[in-house]
Amino acid sequence: MLGAIASCFTTTFREIADHSRFEYVDLQMEVRCAVAQEVTGYGFGEISISANLTVAHQEDHQLGVKLLHKAKAHCLVSRALNLQQTFNPVVTVAVPSHVG
Repeated sequence: MLGAIASCFTTTFREIADHSRFEYVDLQMEVRCAVAQEVTGYGFGEISISANLTVAHQEDHQLGVKLLHKAKAHCLVSRALNLQQTFNPVVTVAVPSHVG
């Protein structure tokens, strides 16, 4: 299930980025889930989704964050789950901008 969330998010982000003509260097996903004991046995608890986006330029940072949130909102797998979810988007710049 966690792999399905990561895969769906990655695919959704790629489509949104392509549609927005947004170029990025890399996207890495980490999805974790706590297991909770319930009356009927063990079940999935809160899911934590971390998206680590690398962009080439500082000016792409803000749009990168916006597109990560948009991908989270449109990811069909995470939307289908009736579980509490935390989302941690991080955008880093691969090459620092030089003032010259």
